[in-house]
Amino acid sequence: MRNIKGASYKLALAGIVINENMKQLLIIGLIYLFVTSCVSKKTGTNNTIIKDKQIEKEISNNPKYIPLSHFNGDTLKYLTTNFTSHKEFYQGKGLNVLLQDLELPVKEFKTGVNARDINISPGLSLKFYNRDIEEKKIKERKNPLVLYVIWQIPLPEDDVTSIIRTTHGYWNNQANNYFRQFKIKEIGMVAPNY
Repeated sequence: MRNIKGASYKLALAGIVINENMKQLLIIGLIYLFVTSCVSKKTGTNNTIIKDKQIEKEISNNPKYIPLSHFNGDTLKYLTTNFTSHKEFYQGKGLNVLLQDLELPVKEFKTGVNARDINISPGLSLKFYNRDIEEKKIKERKNPLVLYVIWQIPLPEDDVTSIIRTTHGYWNNQANNYFRQFKIKEIGMVAPNY
C-alpha cells in the first residue's frame, strides 16, 4: 500500500486508485442510493402510492368529488356523478388528475381514429372490466362501464398504435405514463343502445 500524504492521498484498492475527491463522491453516491431506497415510493397505474405496505390515495382537489364508498356498489353512478356530471373540473387538465381521483382500477383501454384524418387519435376509452366480463355484461344488456376522454389536441396515431401493440390494450404503467400527460377536452360515458 502507498504512503498516506496530506489531503490528496491515494489509496490502492483492488488495483483501482481512488483519490480523496473520488472517494467523497463515491461515499455521497452510496449515501444517496441508500436514502432514496429507504424512502422510495412505488406509484401504481392510478396514482395510488404504495408506502410501507399501506395504500394511500393522493388527495383530490375536486371539491365536488364523492368517494366510491358512498355509492353502495353502484359504480355507474359513481362514474357519472364524479366524472361526467363534474367534467368541467377535469377539462383542460391532464389525464393524471382524473386518474388521481379514480378509485376504480382501469383494466383495459381503447383509442379511436379520426374519420377525417387517420393519422390522429382523438380520444381514449378507459375500461373497468376485462374483455370477457365486458362481453358478458353486454350479452346481459348491462352497462359495461366505459369512460371516454377526448383530448384537447389529438394524439399521433403512430404513437398510440405503438402503445397498444406493446400493452395489448391492457392498462399498465407504460400506458399510464404515456397518456397521463395529455389534456382533457371532454369526458363521457359510453351509453349502450340496448
